[in-house]
Amino acid sequence: MLTKQLADRVGYKATVDAFVAHRRSYMDDSDLKSIASVGVRTIRIPVTWAAFAESLSPLDAEAYGRHDPETDTWIVPDPFYTTTTSWVTIPRSWLAEFVRKAGGHGLKVILDLHAFPGGSSDATYSGVWPQRPAFWTQNAKLGGGRTPLWKAGLWIAKALVRWVEGLDESAQAAIVGVSLINEPGHMAGMASSPWLQETQVLKWLEASSQLFRESQLPGMGKKLYVQIISTAFKDFQVTVPPWYAKAFSSEERHSWAVVDLHYYAAWDGGVCDGRTTPGGGFSCGQPLEQVRSLLHGCVDYFAGGFRSEEHTSELQS
Repeated sequence: MLTKQLADRVGYKATVDAFVAHRRSYMDDSDLKSIASVGVRTIRIPVTWAAFAESLSPLDAEAYGRHDPETDTWIVPDPFYTTTTSWVTIPRSWLAEFVRKAGGHGLKVILDLHAFPGGSSDATYSGVWPQRPAFWTQNAKLGGGRTPLWKAGLWIAKALVRWVEGLDESAQAAIVGVSLINEPGHMAGMASSPWLQETQVLKWLEASSQLFRESQLPGMGKKLYVQIISTAFKDFQVTVPPWYAKAFSSEERHSWAVVDLHYYAAWDGGVCDGRTTPGGGFSCGQPLEQVRSLLHGCVDYFAGGFRSEEHTSELQS
């Protein structure tokens, strides 16, 4: 909603210029160098669906297809929240160059589609917040109102896959994999009135995974990070591990299909969180090896539950 409000107040050009300036200064080459210097080896680059806005041209060619996606930055409307929410596109030549810079510092990159038309999660990063997520249940209002937003989301996912396939060698070398949706259905499982069915999330993940499976990326050594978040489900451990074991073959799970569970140490207050004041799991001033040791234990414990349930499901199937 910020983009629409800003454009209404200061105008189209000033809004685009502000976003371009922010993106170029928020993280630069020196930041990538600092990240690599502390031992980080893989980073996730989140982008919105607007990085592939032209894939929605079937809904409205004028709105989504009139610029060059490689070099241009322009404002596009959300296809559902058309009057309240807009997005600023991301020039893909700039994005590819950022990937190359990361690779130049020895960093591997996961490209992550972080937000979708109509909002696919109930969170501030959805791009439509505080409006209700519409991605799973509503049709785009553009294009005659006949296209489900989830289907438009698959167009976007396919565009990302095709773009990665066509990157030059230096950019390709830096990319370890892609995540085709971030935290799908976040908070739906905790809502008193759920705004999606759990099966909708799992079916969309299956459909988008099929796009990856049929692409060149598995053969190129790229991985698919299948992002799933517990807050989308009433009982995550009962539902998701058996689904994962069935949706992907054993060979796929041991080659390119990576279950991507987000771990937030800050939520594990007093045990695994870092603070500058007393009371945390560790102090931000502690030696790096001590911090790593603690966090490794926390992450292993977090992942262990899913790993054991997945193994049980595989044996039973």
